[in-house]
Amino acid sequence: MFADVETTDLDNLLNALRASRVAFPVSATGLDRLGAPSLVRHAGALQSFDASTLAVLLEAVLAERANRPATPELVWTGPEGPAATARRTEVVFRHLLESATQSVWMAGYSIDHGSQIFEPLHRVMKERGVRTRFLLHPQYARGERRQPTVQAGAELIINRFLAHNWPFGDPRPDIWYDPRPLERKPRASMHIKAVVVDDARVLIGSANFTNAGQHRNYEAGAYIEDPRFAERLARQLRSLIDAELVLPYGAAA
Repeated sequence: MFADVETTDLDNLLNALRASRVAFPVSATGLDRLGAPSLVRHAGALQSFDASTLAVLLEAVLAERANRPATPELVWTGPEGPAATARRTEVVFRHLLESATQSVWMAGYSIDHGSQIFEPLHRVMKERGVRTRFLLHPQYARGERRQPTVQAGAELIINRFLAHNWPFGDPRPDIWYDPRPLERKPRASMHIKAVVVDDARVLIGSANFTNAGQHRNYEAGAYIEDPRFAERLARQLRSLIDAELVLPYGAAA
């Protein structure tokens, strides 16, 4: 019954049941408000359950999932054939951000249309206090004058990034940047495209955080619900900060 439902949505509904925050009969609107959007399509079937029976069912499903090996889920952008079974990049990305309750790590090469793709992230930061850390690739715009220092170049580029891609104001993400693209050395870049949410869930692949990467290009990636893998990736990103391989913008710490 719940094969197409996100584990985080099952967790959110179970926690709401335990806190007596679920109105019965269950409704699609109520499930969405509880942070369980992938359960909305099952609202009709759930209306036959009372609170105790639904809690037992959710506990059984979650226990079964906890005991099975994590299987990466294919994520895809672009045209696909009729037999394709991948989930759409923009759908997984948005749901992943909406599900955050504690922390988000993002590392990316190219970002645009941030006012659209980061809206759910700003909302959970504001409503739930989710701490967000961005590791960015700083790149001069075409024709933009190179600044005399790495720090000055980073300030220029990240201020532009915030103006164009984070129009929401506070709270803002903590931002670190790879200084190498701003140095007069052999070309190198922050080419990772990854999101880690709550040290438990990961989206990683070829898609940039751009309109083209989310909607138009051919892109492939993997969605992985595995706290061990997610924590390891978050720790890898954190190690770049600790080793000062990426530098802070503003008051990031």
